Amino acid sequence: MARVVHVVALVVVTRAVALAGCGPYGTTVRSDTDTPDAVEDVPGPADVAGEAMPDAPDATPDAGPDGPSAPDAPDAPPPGPAIGDACRDNPDCGQFPAICALNFPGGYCTTPCGGTDCPSGSFCALTASGRYCYATCASASDCRPGYACATKNPRQCLPTGNVPMYGACQDAGQCASALCVTPLCGTSPCAGGICTEACSPTGALTCEPPGRCFRFGSQHFCARACTSAADCAEPGGTGGALQTCRPGDPGSFCSP
Repeated sequence: MARVVHVVALVVVTRAVALAGCGPYGTTVRSDTDTPDAVEDVPGPADVAGEAMPDAPDATPDAGPDGPSAPDAPDAPPPGPAIGDACRDNPDCGQFPAICALNFPGGYCTTPCGGTDCPSGSFCALTASGRYCYATCASASDCRPGYACATKNPRQCLPTGNVPMYGACQDAGQCASALCVTPLCGTSPCAGGICTEACSPTGALTCEPPGRCFRFGSQHFCARACTSAADCAEPGGTGGALQTCRPGDPGSFCSP
């Protein structure tokens, strides 16, 4: 009786061991005595070394092969009309009080002045109509076509007329002095004008010899002084105009 009991116990132990080792379909079953992992596995550097990481966004946009380029500077405004420029009407010369002097060949941009208030590159000249700015120059290349750098003080761009000082004229473009004035013969204009320059009775603006400063109306201009018609031989004016000795202020002057 005791031997039988021993065999049954052995069978029971063996069966318990078999159940602990295998689960359904041959899988391993964790026993109740297994200890679970405390945390999940964390990948280390070796786990991610072969994986591509996403690119970080650029801090600044690409500058290009030659570096960053600055924005284009705005175009400079075109230069405005200058003293001595050609013109056809006053607006061609800019804002008031600038004017277009049409008695110059091709027009001449200028502006009234008071002595020292002309733009750079010009000076305040006394003319038949008052004081106006004239373009200054150092050589003919500083003047526009049809104008020369006259040997005055200061030198200035004037029409390339060939009628000499005190010669007969009809307009300023014929005169080397760029000024043609028709004086009064008595109370009426003389038969023609003379090439001249403005002058001052005090001697501040003197006249080229054999000229003298005469008063014509409210202005003073240079003319050849004379005592008789023999002193007024034509110096090379237009159309062979003859000049005669006419009474003036002060003394007599030569005029057509």
